[in-house]
Amino acid sequence: MSILSIKNLSIGTNVAQPDYARLLSAGFARTARDFGIEFNPHFPDFVCAMGFTNGVLFQSWHPDEVARLTGKLESSPSLPSLELPQAAASLAEAFPGGPVDSGDLQRVLARLVYIGIETPKCDDELPGPLGRAILLGLRLAALQPALAECIVTRLKRTPYEPAFLVSRLSAWSAYDDLPFAVPIVEFASVFYRNRPHERDLVCGGLYDAWLIARCRPDAWDLSAWVYHGFARGQRLGLRDQKEARAVIEEVPTDELSGTLRIYRKTAVESEGNGGTFDILGATLRYFDSAHEGLLGRYYRERIYFRLQVLKAYDYAVWAGLLGAVPMDLSRLGGASGKEVAR
Repeated sequence: MSILSIKNLSIGTNVAQPDYARLLSAGFARTARDFGIEFNPHFPDFVCAMGFTNGVLFQSWHPDEVARLTGKLESSPSLPSLELPQAAASLAEAFPGGPVDSGDLQRVLARLVYIGIETPKCDDELPGPLGRAILLGLRLAALQPALAECIVTRLKRTPYEPAFLVSRLSAWSAYDDLPFAVPIVEFASVFYRNRPHERDLVCGGLYDAWLIARCRPDAWDLSAWVYHGFARGQRLGLRDQKEARAVIEEVPTDELSGTLRIYRKTAVESEGNGGTFDILGATLRYFDSAHEGLLGRYYRERIYFRLQVLKAYDYAVWAGLLGAVPMDLSRLGGASGKEVAR
């Protein structure tokens, strides 16, 4: 299943001239919620700040496309006008050295983009202020270049999940400036840009797993994702050996050798449960051993759940695949695929 086949889920419209600000608002709100931002009185403030920083980065990364995006926003019926030079000057005055705290940015920005309209209390009231925030971000480099440069510099040091949130406009620019998949799939697709077979295996599975996980009390509990990923990889290895080989062969030899070493170290049979393979236990061992144990720390501290899910799902898919595929991997260290997961 190609990630492109689930383009613009729940965002599409049949209207001849859609209200772009309203469609974009739906995409931003869904992305924020799926990445752990709970709906509360400050949710609109967060989404507007998210849109503003997206606009700043979009202008920095895609300066030739700003006019197109600005035109689509300004033609939106739901977008009230805003005196952008005055708003940019107020931001520069509030943050002469650039915003350090995201909460401060949300508070100052909210006062600017809510001018003349009621504070939004639901998603339907978000398009106006969010559209204003994005436009302000897009124009900031022209109006207050020093502030824009400072914001871009700070954002370069942002961890994976927050970096994902502030780069949505740039990612969507190739897809009519709208989301091309559910947020977890968009997040994952960044890691497989040059590997179409692996991307479709992992991202297609993540979408299926997301449909199940969103109905659970804890959508980001690793167990359901891991079991689903292991079954998906195993199923591919057993039923479609041609595609399984295509997935394996597009991974560089040195990287695949490293992958095999990881699985030999972590994917071992559990001593309990009648000797059945404990994929969840293997995943947690992988978390503690790979990336200098960083994933294990995230797991124990209960942070960056989406990154955990992606890495756990990827690991489980490969464990299932390598444990099932009947091909000789001796050139990579003397083991067949079936031996790797034992």
